[in-house]
Amino acid sequence: MTDPAHKLASLRALIDGLYPGRWETLRPISAKELNATTLLRIALDEASAKVRDAGVKDDEEDLDWPVWAGVIPLQTVLGEPVTETDSVGRETPPTRFG
Repeated sequence: MTDPAHKLASLRALIDGLYPGRWETLRPISAKELNATTLLRIALDEASAKVRDAGVKDDEEDLDWPVWAGVIPLQTVLGEPVTETDSVGRETPPTRFG
């Protein structure tokens, strides 16, 4: 996706889809930032992500922008294993998480 208007509308839809009304509170994205941002839309059956384990790294000029900045932590909890009915192996393998 390279059309700037389409990219901007897609970014707004993403942000407001997660946090309704948030887009209007953010500093407007610059043309340089928009140009440096790549958007890709693909159907996912599975996904993985690299995530940061520290806080945000705002640019110095953004520190005075009157909007919340921070991290919203996500947690993954392992549930009880469910063996497939056609699985030959019946014993659940051990995990390092408990």
